[in-house]
Amino acid sequence: MIFKEMSQGKALDSWQQAPIDYYSTRLTGTDNYADTANSDIVVITAGIPRKPGMSRDDLISTNAKIVVSVVNSIKQYSEDPIIIIVSNPLDVMTHAAFKSIWIDL
Repeated sequence: MIFKEMSQGKALDSWQQAPIDYYSTRLTGTDNYADTANSDIVVITAGIPRKPGMSRDDLISTNAKIVVSVVNSIKQYSEDPIIIIVSNPLDVMTHAAFKSIWIDL
């Protein structure tokens, strides 16, 4: 399930800091990959949270599939963006994204 409103809200929260920190980047929260076209930086927050009783290993399979799917979709619209992963378990999700980019999983 994609929470479009949450990503839009997070982007707006971050963008409102721009005048204080003197930056002029455009932040967009979206559930439509076409909106990410020609992005310089993409932040991926996709994945499910760990549920009670769920181990870190239980999370790996599900979230890795989600992250790889998102990365592959981003690659269709942006040539060489910096991708920042914010999904747990972070080390494994970063590795899955890396493999997806360079090895085409």
